[in-house]
Amino acid sequence: VTTVVSNVFLGMGTWTFFQIFAWIIICLLTEILVDFYKKIKKDPSLLVMSIFAFLMGYVFGFIVSLEQLMIGGPGLFLAYYATGILFDTFHAVGNFCFYLVCAPILMKIFMKEIKVF
Repeated sequence: VTTVVSNVFLGMGTWTFFQIFAWIIICLLTEILVDFYKKIKKDPSLLVMSIFAFLMGYVFGFIVSLEQLMIGGPGLFLAYYATGILFDTFHAVGNFCFYLVCAPILMKIFMKEIKVF
């Protein structure tokens, strides 16, 4: 939903498909991690999921940057990706911090909602 809403306001383009593809890959990786972790333990810890959210900031940036590979080849991709590493780092750190702070709060809210029904 975030991708669609931001693209409605900021404009849509070929990058929109790569954003959607990135979200699909992140959802699949999350499912794989959670399934693997549940075999070892009941639930992944908050720290493990925060680190995973951090890494997904880089995964998202990498996948979205692949658009430049399709448009201009490896040279454009490497230049584009290299200039975006700082942004991806901010994105990854933001993911880590927001997950660490917001996940416990949202889990309590969702658990209360589930118990009501």
